[in-house]
Amino acid sequence: MNFSCARPIALLGLLAAIPLLIFRLVQISKLDKKIKQKLAVKTFLNIGAFCMLCLAFANISWGNHLIPVQKNGSAVSFVFDISNSMNANDGPDGLSRMEASAIYAKKLLNNMEGTSVSVVLAKGDGIAAIPLTEDFVLIESLLEVLSPGLMTAPGSSLGKGILTAKDSFSTNFSTAGKIWLFTDGEETDSALQNALSECIKTSIPVTIIGFGQETEIPVLAGDGKTLVNSALRKDKILRTISEVEKHFNSYKNRPEINFVDSSERGSAAKLLSQLKNNSITTYETKPVPRFKFFIILAMFFFAAGFFITEFNFSLFKKMNNKIDRKIDKLGNKIENKISRKITKSQNIMMILLVIPFFICGCSKKNKDVLMGTYAYTQQQYQHSISLFMQALEDSKAEENQKAIDFCLYDIGTAYLKLEEDSAALEKFSKISEDAPNNLKYRAYYNAGIIAHQNSDYEKAADFFRKALQADNSKIDAKINLELSIQQQEVNVKNNQNQSTPASEEKSRNSDLEKAVFERIKENDRRQWKSSESSQEKNLSDDF
Repeated sequence: MNFSCARPIALLGLLAAIPLLIFRLVQISKLDKKIKQKLAVKTFLNIGAFCMLCLAFANISWGNHLIPVQKNGSAVSFVFDISNSMNANDGPDGLSRMEASAIYAKKLLNNMEGTSVSVVLAKGDGIAAIPLTEDFVLIESLLEVLSPGLMTAPGSSLGKGILTAKDSFSTNFSTAGKIWLFTDGEETDSALQNALSECIKTSIPVTIIGFGQETEIPVLAGDGKTLVNSALRKDKILRTISEVEKHFNSYKNRPEINFVDSSERGSAAKLLSQLKNNSITTYETKPVPRFKFFIILAMFFFAAGFFITEFNFSLFKKMNNKIDRKIDKLGNKIENKISRKITKSQNIMMILLVIPFFICGCSKKNKDVLMGTYAYTQQQYQHSISLFMQALEDSKAEENQKAIDFCLYDIGTAYLKLEEDSAALEKFSKISEDAPNNLKYRAYYNAGIIAHQNSDYEKAADFFRKALQADNSKIDAKINLELSIQQQEVNVKNNQNQSTPASEEKSRNSDLEKAVFERIKENDRRQWKSSESSQEKNLSDDF
C-alpha cells in the first residue's frame, strides 16, 4: 500500500495526549455527575481532535495516484551488459555480442545530435561510468574497450543496471529520460522485472535491445575454465515485459517497455523515433497525502465536542414542542419566526459541521487550483505545476476553455520561477484569443520579458504590442515596448557599422597569436621534460 510518513517526529504528540487525558479526567472526577459525563465525552473528543491534528502534521500518505508531468528535451542512458556471456561469438560477421553492441551504439550516437547520453555498466551492482553528456567522443572511447574486465564484480544484474540508469536522470521536469539496455538477456539475480516496475512508476520508458542468436552456444564462465551454454533469451525477456505490463495495466498513459532485436531490419530507426517528440506530458506515480482527511476528522471531533457541551437538549426539546403547537395553530408563518430564534452557539455548531462537507463537496478541479496556488506561494513550484496540470486535464475533459486558459497561465508562471523559459512560452502561446483581456495582457507581457532577456528584441516588441492591444492603459508595457524598439535599432546600426579589419591589423593580430601559441608550446615542452622522469618512476610501480 506504500505507507509513508514525512514527519515521524510529529507522532510523539500522540504520546503527549495520554497524560493530558489522564490529568483532565482526574479533574472532571471531582465535579457533579451530570456535568462529569458531558465533560468526559468532550475531553475524549478534544483529545481525538488533537491526535488527528498530529497525524495531519505528520503528513501520512498511503496509496498511489498519477500526476501529469511536463517533460522537455531528451536524455538517454545506455546500459551495457558486460557479463562473460556477452563474449559469445554469435554476432553478425563473427563478432562477439559485446562488440556488436558497441558498434550498434556508435551508429545510434551518429544520429543523436542534441541528446544527452549517459553510460551505465550492468555488472555486479551496476556503475554509472559516464554521466549525462553530449560529448559522444568520450562515450565512443569507452565503447572501444568494453569487456567484462572493466568490473571485477561477479554476476550479471540487468535490474541493478537499469536502476542505476534511472537514478542518473535529473528529478526536475526539464528532461524526458529513456533507458536503452544492450544485453543478451542472461542474468543471475532475476531483478529485471522489479527494475522495469520502478521505471514505470517514475514514467521512464525502457527499451531492451537483444544481441546474439537464440540457439545456445558454449561460452567461458568468469573463472576462465567452466563452459556454460548461453543464448539470446528473447522469450524470457518478452515474458518479463508481459508480466510487468499486466501488473500496471490500469496505469494511465504508462511508459512503454519494449524489446528490439538488433538483427532485425529497422531496429535502430525504432529507437531513434523515440527522440522525435521533445515535449511530452507523462504521468508519474506519487503517494496520496492524507492530511486533509485527518484535518476533516479533527474538525468533526471538535465540532462534536462543542455540540455536546454547548447545545441545550432540554431547551431544544421544549422548543420543538412549542413549535409543534404553534404550527398546528398558525401554520408556516410561525415556523419562519421560530427559525430566526436559533441561538448563537447553534449557528457556530452548524458552521463547524458544514465546513468539512463544503471542503469535501467542492470539485476536484477547484481543489487542484487552490492547492496549486498555495504551493506556488510556498515556492514549491514543481508541485504547483503538477496540481495545475491535473486541473488542466480536468478542464479539457469538461471543455471549459476559460478554465483551460487560466490553468495554462498558472503553469507558465510556475515555469518562469523554475527558469524554464521555453516551457513557459509554450504555455503562454496556447492561451486562446477569447481569453479575458487581463489574462492575455499578463501572458503577453511575461512572454515579452522572456524574449527581452534572451536578446530577441524584435519578438519582445511584438509581445509588448499584443499586451497593449489587450490593455492599453499599462505604462510598464509601453516603456518596455519603447526599450525593445530602441535596442532593436541599436543592434541594426551595430551590424551596419561593422567592418572588416585592415590587412595590417590582421597581420599584426596573426603575428601576436602565433607568438602566444609558440610560447604555450614552449611551456608545455618544459613541463613535460621536468615531469618525464617522475612519470616513468610511477609507471614502473604499475605492473
